[in-house]
Amino acid sequence: MIARTRNIAMQALASTKADQVEAIVIASPSALTRFAGNIIHQNVAEHDLRLTLRVAIGKRVACASSNDTSKAGIRRLAGRTREIAESLAETADFPGLPSERPIAQVESFSPETASLTPARRAAIAAEIIEPSRQAGAGASGIVSNRYTVLTVMNTNGVHATMRSSEFRANAVVSKEGGFGYAGGISWSSRRLDIARIGRVALGKCLDSAGSAPLQPGRYAVILEPQAVAELLAYTAYMAFGAQGFIEGRSFMSGRIGERQMHESVSIWDDGLDEEGMPVPFDMEGVPKQRVSIIENGIARGVVYDTLHAAKSGTVSTGHSLGPSYARGPLPTNLFMARGASSIDEMVAGTQRGLLITRFHYTNVADPANAMLTGLTRDGTFLVEDGRVVGPVRNMRFTESMTRAFSRVEALSAKRSLEPTMLGAILVPAVKISAFTFTGATDF
Repeated sequence: MIARTRNIAMQALASTKADQVEAIVIASPSALTRFAGNIIHQNVAEHDLRLTLRVAIGKRVACASSNDTSKAGIRRLAGRTREIAESLAETADFPGLPSERPIAQVESFSPETASLTPARRAAIAAEIIEPSRQAGAGASGIVSNRYTVLTVMNTNGVHATMRSSEFRANAVVSKEGGFGYAGGISWSSRRLDIARIGRVALGKCLDSAGSAPLQPGRYAVILEPQAVAELLAYTAYMAFGAQGFIEGRSFMSGRIGERQMHESVSIWDDGLDEEGMPVPFDMEGVPKQRVSIIENGIARGVVYDTLHAAKSGTVSTGHSLGPSYARGPLPTNLFMARGASSIDEMVAGTQRGLLITRFHYTNVADPANAMLTGLTRDGTFLVEDGRVVGPVRNMRFTESMTRAFSRVEALSAKRSLEPTMLGAILVPAVKISAFTFTGATDF
């Protein structure tokens, strides 16, 4: 597959008449096994192969994509992309395509994970389901695997290829009004504790049955890693990319070097760290750099692609998401520093607060002030006098992330790699002294 993506990219460059040309080829076979009510009900697989061309005629720049990677299809896409570029006005700040830079090697591919069979995924699903089946609960979720080959080439000498694998598994378990969740992601299926997923999801479900209402207000919260990752992903989407930073929509804008969070909070992006989901270069073929975003609570920087780096008088950090992505560069390999505590210790030190499994329906309310809103889900518990006293119904939060992460009291020593809408994020559990809830639900 590597030879095929490279060959398609070379054909595309040779077929396109323009001052500068970039070819991005992604081959991504994937498969998914889905279960509900303790029964596998869906098994699907697809093989996607896509070519994206970016063409520059002077400063007139266009991009287009196609799944037709035959010789004739490549020629048609090349001609069409050139036609589009010729019809466009100039992009005054277009700096040109990047030039070749050395790319590090990382371990992000597992042949076993890439080639998981339907029978093997079914066996993994059965292992997740079994605790719920025995307890008379219903488990729903997925087991999926993906194999990706990415090739980026351009007429300035960039020639980058990588392959990676991805494995995901999760479960939501329900019984008598109780719900529980557990899941995980890795580039190797061997890195996930499958039995733990089924066991933890069931435990959360049984513990959350018979939830009681709780009045909205400010509470101390103990956020499990899934909840932390959700908040951090949306914070990164709002604030950690160069486009929002340059346009003044980020809480980081004009505040580099200032304290924005508690001194225990450090956040960075590192595409080369094999504890995450490593990716050595971006969608322009630019090598990934480690970027310190928040260091001991102080704002340090954001991530750049070639265009936004040129606007800022700096260099790309290797965070382009491709020419067709309109929101600019974003961090997709985030990490948050660990602490020295544990969830049990956080609970023991809490007079009154909430233990939260995860959030959902999270949305941006006010990006300049890092304000998010969303709901708790799949296990929200009241803590009183240092112990969990019972489940409560889900609640809506509306809170500034800079304010919340300025109130951090403890971080767990153990971290967990969690899937989010912005890639996988390695995070600890976090205790925050005050977190604002603005609404309650009846479930």
